[in-house]
Amino acid sequence: MESKTVKEGVSILNYGLLVMALTHTLIHVFTRVHPALFPVFRAEFDLTLQQLGLIAAMPRICSTILSLPSGFLTDKLGSRTVLIICFLISGIGAIAVSQSINPFMLTVSISAVIITSTPYHPASFSYVTKLFSEKDRSKALGVQSAGGTLGIALGPLSLTLLVGTLGWRWRSLYLLWAFPVLAIIIAIWKLKPIYNFESDKEETGREKRAEEVESSQRSAPKSLLSVGLIMLLVFVALRMLGNGILNSFIPTYLCDVKGLTVSQASLIYGSVSLMGVVAAPLGGYLADRFGNKRWLMFAVAASSVCLLIASLAPNLLLFIGFYFLSGFFGSSGMVATSSIVAKLTPRGQRGMGFALRFLPGSLVGSFAPIVGATLAGLLGLSFLFPISVAVTFVGLAVLKLGVHV
Repeated sequence: MESKTVKEGVSILNYGLLVMALTHTLIHVFTRVHPALFPVFRAEFDLTLQQLGLIAAMPRICSTILSLPSGFLTDKLGSRTVLIICFLISGIGAIAVSQSINPFMLTVSISAVIITSTPYHPASFSYVTKLFSEKDRSKALGVQSAGGTLGIALGPLSLTLLVGTLGWRWRSLYLLWAFPVLAIIIAIWKLKPIYNFESDKEETGREKRAEEVESSQRSAPKSLLSVGLIMLLVFVALRMLGNGILNSFIPTYLCDVKGLTVSQASLIYGSVSLMGVVAAPLGGYLADRFGNKRWLMFAVAASSVCLLIASLAPNLLLFIGFYFLSGFFGSSGMVATSSIVAKLTPRGQRGMGFALRFLPGSLVGSFAPIVGATLAGLLGLSFLFPISVAVTFVGLAVLKLGVHV
């Protein structure tokens, strides 16, 4: 079991948060590598768009199955144990990807790498929200989220540098990243544990005062599944459906429609995530200032509008500019979503609360790429942009009318 370590006035940039930001980078470093390699996989393994959609969907299917058990394990075993398991599987899976000899092995090993983010998020987000009181929570989550967006960017960028520029084989990229993924386990092991239950007899005066700060700002939720949380999950599902229809095929769109090479498409696809390194901490600050829901609605709407404008841009430069703005606004809203989840979830069930927060993404993501591939086959890749935006705006209506915080 874990013991609490919440402290009043704890520094934002402490060891625990810095480790969480670094682990968030490494858990996401593979997130966009395999979509960026879809043109290569299509040629090397003789795959169709529908088969590529299946490769994109399989990790999501597995993640859906693991979502709720991940939250339960986080609440029972503690964050450190779950995080260590995640990085063991991710590192071993990355090595397996590098040795894949057929589509089946490729799909299974990629899935093993990607699904580790499912138990990772409840464990890490639960840890951070318990490490800080509510007044510092959004700022802390912004720092942690910045690490995740950096990782999402680093994968494709390293692909561009090592494969596109230096001539490495794509398999070597997975092998290279496997080593820091496994090495981070040492830093996780040194984390101070946080116990989940409010009744801990060893709770100190500082811990009690931190709890009083939080409870003075809001009434603690009594149950996990409230109407507000359910409606928030519906919003997340619709937003992820809109994203999932399009995102897996951005590199293919850039190659087939814009005429770019694989390395050029990977550079754009990866670089957009760098926006989050600035946008996520800034989004945490703005969410604190303007309110989580208000900032979330603005950020998601702005991201969608920029994405639609990008698809209508007459040249590549304008496409890149608005695509990057879309990524900036999208990243700036992530923190607000997590902060709302923390507000709507009992402290002792934060692991399950964040498991539910990421469940819609896994569930919808399991079929969204297949839907996207089917629509692209029928209508063309360009039509995925307005479809994605329309679905996202339906989600914003649900957020506006159904979530009250």
